[in-house]
Amino acid sequence: MYEVKDLTWVVDQPDAAVAVFRFEWSGEVDGAPASGRGGGASVLKRIDGQWRTVHEHLSPGRWRSRPASPSPPRA
Repeated sequence: MYEVKDLTWVVDQPDAAVAVFRFEWSGEVDGAPASGRGGGASVLKRIDGQWRTVHEHLSPGRWRSRPASPSPPRA
């Protein structure tokens, strides 16, 4: 399983596009269950009328929770 989450188009032009996203994956590696998650970026270009991925970067890592609203200062 491979799932893209929080996809954001940073560039959206007629012949080029760039997206950033988070991902999760799970499956088997050497017969044992495995999984992971991280962040990525993809650069796409329209070539001969079809979108092609010309570059992709994936970074493993832990997701950070979005910070909660700041607490009021303590006296």
